[in-house]
Amino acid sequence: MANQKLSFQTIGTLLALVISVVAMLTSIYEVNIMNSQQRAMVWPHLKVYQSYNSEGFRIIGSNFGTGPAIVKSVEVTIDGEPVKDINDMLDELYPGRTMGYDQIGVNDLNGSVFKPEEDRDLLFLPWNEETHAIVDQLYKVNLVVCYESVLGDSWHFNLQNGDTVEGAFKARLEFE
Repeated sequence: MANQKLSFQTIGTLLALVISVVAMLTSIYEVNIMNSQQRAMVWPHLKVYQSYNSEGFRIIGSNFGTGPAIVKSVEVTIDGEPVKDINDMLDELYPGRTMGYDQIGVNDLNGSVFKPEEDRDLLFLPWNEETHAIVDQLYKVNLVVCYESVLGDSWHFNLQNGDTVEGAFKARLEFE
């Protein structure tokens, strides 16, 4: 009878251990699901695109995600070579330009935060002879923007191919 009592205790103990392990694995699984849901609730998705209308030419940044996009690094290149700022970019595309800041609409991109569903003009050029010449040269320009979610996940968007890739990107020369 003592042996039978011992085996019932052993079976009960093993059964309790199995139930505990199953409960622990279920809890880990639920935490992973909650973590995925949390990430999805603050997921940014930044895109940059060009727009033309009767007023002029625009480069627009838009956050199509559900959370803020925190811009960490911006690289603008012309024929693969990085440029420092909008003046360098425009001078490279149209040497001897006369168009000044009074005609150019520029908003900072580097270090900015895009709210969910926010559209922002990054560059606006009103139509004139110089603008048409600059727009004709835009095929030489590429823009890569690295941005993060509030949880620190990183992505980078490449204007030339329109791809968004997971992972950080650090510009060779930060565009100001």
